[in-house]
Amino acid sequence: MSKLNTKSAIIEFLKQEGFEVTEKEDGDVLVISDEDDFIIFSAITDAQIEFVVDICGEMDLKPEKLLEAYRMLLHKNTEIQPTCYGLNDSEIGNLRIVLVDSLPLENLDESELQLSLSSIAQNTINAVEIMRPYLKG
Repeated sequence: MSKLNTKSAIIEFLKQEGFEVTEKEDGDVLVISDEDDFIIFSAITDAQIEFVVDICGEMDLKPEKLLEAYRMLLHKNTEIQPTCYGLNDSEIGNLRIVLVDSLPLENLDESELQLSLSSIAQNTINAVEIMRPYLKG
């Protein structure tokens, strides 16, 4: 199995697997999507690849359930390793709840990348389901 330790090798592999891969204007972030419009944002450094999936914004949550939702997410972090919940504050005024995963590039191979993408997809489905009681309307 070939190693996927460069950005170009990863992009080529993702495209072979049927993903659409585009680079954001700054070139630092990849937008990876599949035929169901499932979107994963990815940043690749010399040492690792990081995946981020947007789940919802804090403004999407019921204000009276906010603390309960964050406690539940912290508790769930122990169950979904190596993927974890995090917060993204890049959108001013609307903190975003995200799923995050990262893999070292040194020995990354096709099966490990496929497994990580499958795990992220399944954890995203689960996250949407567990967040449902906390979402507005």
